Amino acid sequence: KEVSDLHAANEKKKKKKKKKKKKKKKKKKKKKKKRQKQARSKKQTLAEEGLLV
Repeated sequence: KEVSDLHAANEKKKKKKKKKKKKKKKKKKKKKKKRQKQARSKKQTLAEEGLLV
Protein backbone atom coordinates (compact mmCIF):
# COMPACT_ATOMS: atom_id res chain seq x y z
CA LYS A 1 0.00 0.00 0.00
CA GLU A 2 2.66 2.53 0.98
CA VAL A 3 4.61 2.00 -2.24
CA SER A 4 1.55 2.39 -4.46
CA ASP A 5 0.55 5.54 -2.56
CA LEU A 6 4.00 7.00 -3.14
CA HIS A 7 3.82 6.05 -6.80
CA ALA A 8 0.43 7.72 -7.17
CA ALA A 9 1.77 10.85 -5.48
CA ASN A 10 4.76 10.86 -7.84
CA GLU A 11 2.50 10.49 -10.87
CA LYS A 12 0.40 13.46 -9.71
CA LYS A 13 3.54 15.55 -9.26
CA LYS A 14 4.74 14.59 -12.75
CA LYS A 15 1.41 15.57 -14.28
CA LYS A 16 1.47 18.93 -12.51
CA LYS A 17 5.02 19.58 -13.69
CA LYS A 18 4.09 18.72 -17.28
CA LYS A 19 1.22 21.23 -17.22
CA LYS A 20 3.53 23.94 -15.92
CA LYS A 21 6.09 23.19 -18.64
CA LYS A 22 3.44 23.59 -21.35
CA LYS A 23 2.57 27.06 -20.05
CA LYS A 24 6.24 28.04 -19.99
CA LYS A 25 6.67 26.91 -23.61
CA LYS A 26 3.87 29.23 -24.72
CA LYS A 27 5.53 32.16 -22.98
CA LYS A 28 8.85 31.33 -24.63
CA LYS A 29 7.20 31.37 -28.06
CA LYS A 30 5.86 34.87 -27.41
CA LYS A 31 9.30 36.04 -26.33
CA LYS A 32 10.83 34.53 -29.48
CA LYS A 33 8.36 36.44 -31.66
CA LYS A 34 9.19 39.67 -29.84
CA ARG A 35 12.90 39.00 -30.32
CA GLN A 36 12.37 38.32 -34.01
CA LYS A 37 10.46 41.59 -34.38
CA GLN A 38 13.22 43.47 -32.55
CA ALA A 39 15.87 41.83 -34.72
CA ARG A 40 13.90 42.74 -37.85
CA SER A 41 13.47 46.36 -36.77
CA LYS A 42 17.20 46.52 -35.94
CA LYS A 43 18.06 45.20 -39.41
CA GLN A 44 15.70 47.73 -41.00
CA THR A 45 17.16 50.66 -39.07
CA LEU A 46 20.69 49.48 -39.89
CA ALA A 47 19.76 49.18 -43.56
CA GLU A 48 18.13 52.63 -43.54
CA GLU A 49 21.16 54.15 -41.83
CA GLY A 50 23.39 52.43 -44.36
CA LEU A 51 21.33 53.84 -47.23
CA LEU A 52 21.26 57.31 -45.68
CA VAL A 53 25.03 57.32 -45.09
